[in-house]
Amino acid sequence: MTKLWCGASRALAWVTNSVSTVHGFAWYREGGLVRQIIYAEGEVVDEHGPAIPEEEDAPEPLDEDYVFEMMERLTGIIWGAVADARYSVWSCTE
Repeated sequence: MTKLWCGASRALAWVTNSVSTVHGFAWYREGGLVRQIIYAEGEVVDEHGPAIPEEEDAPEPLDEDYVFEMMERLTGIIWGAVADARYSVWSCTE
């Protein structure tokens, strides 16, 4: 995952693929990566930063429910709202 920064104070990137059993997220604040964790077949395969409070008591990271729960905990937005949202492509330049 790459660093995201366009003047926004928070950004969430996520991956979930039930076929390959890869699930995880990256959480950015003020342009910097705070936490990234990627699971494959239930095992951590990539990790950056210490666990954040939102991870406490989260569901087991064995499926997309984990990613969707973290999405809601970090942003306050539920998966249904994200799935139904209109998308735009933004390009950031310095």
